[in-house]
Amino acid sequence: MQLLEANERLNRELLWSIPYDGLRFWTRWWLDAQRELMRLRRYTQSQVLQIMSKEVREEIEKLRNLALNRKDKAEQQIIRIVRELPEWTEWGKGVVGLGEFSLGKLLGLIGNPAAREYVSCLWRHCGLAPTKDGKLEKPTKGQHRPYNALAKSQLVSIPLWCDCDSV
Repeated sequence: MQLLEANERLNRELLWSIPYDGLRFWTRWWLDAQRELMRLRRYTQSQVLQIMSKEVREEIEKLRNLALNRKDKAEQQIIRIVRELPEWTEWGKGVVGLGEFSLGKLLGLIGNPAAREYVSCLWRHCGLAPTKDGKLEKPTKGQHRPYNALAKSQLVSIPLWCDCDSV
């Protein structure tokens, strides 16, 4: 019952409309490249790599370069899209410590903020809405999180304070 009420407060047609669907794609592309780099890091830092043949080391280096190129391409595309968004032009430029790429990754994870009827719906999606006892939701063993953990980590890394008089 409560889940149905929350879904009614979400305009699904607006959530991933253009250009937010592009941000979603490029954010996922960037995250996949980042995960690939983290997996390859295990091999490049391993003592076993020194023992491996030259061909294997070259292959690992090729894979690493491909992942770096994918990551760079995704970053460029995210920045290109964000520069045209009203969230950046009207608000994001004035927030100290907020970059185009950080805002782009956040919007790629949450979609169009205007698709949610209340700001509390956005807080709930990012795991920052208080529960009935006034505390933040925490993961419970054996259950799915009721929020997007990636969006929460990205939102927490963005400074949410700014000197409003200077904007």
